[in-house]
Amino acid sequence: MSKVEKRIEKWRRTKQDVPVSDLESVLDHYLKGYWEKKVGTSHLYQICHPKLIGMQGCDENGGFTISVKSGQKIRYWWIKKLVTAIDIINKQEE
Repeated sequence: MSKVEKRIEKWRRTKQDVPVSDLESVLDHYLKGYWEKKVGTSHLYQICHPKLIGMQGCDENGGFTISVKSGQKIRYWWIKKLVTAIDIINKQEE
């Protein structure tokens, strides 16, 4: 199991906020090309994947945003939503 996969498994079990640096490595691993970092707004990360269309909390294009707390941490409820999105994408690829 890779370091990123271990991080996802830890996120499934925890209710702790996550450092921004940890988030970006997971996004690069699972959603490369489907996320972007926004500047000048509280919602700094935009994720948009066609396999997420219809997921609760996503827009009609399969997109959602992740807010950053104080520019350093991601709240655990955003992490739970991201883990769910990753599970949906991986399940459809199998």
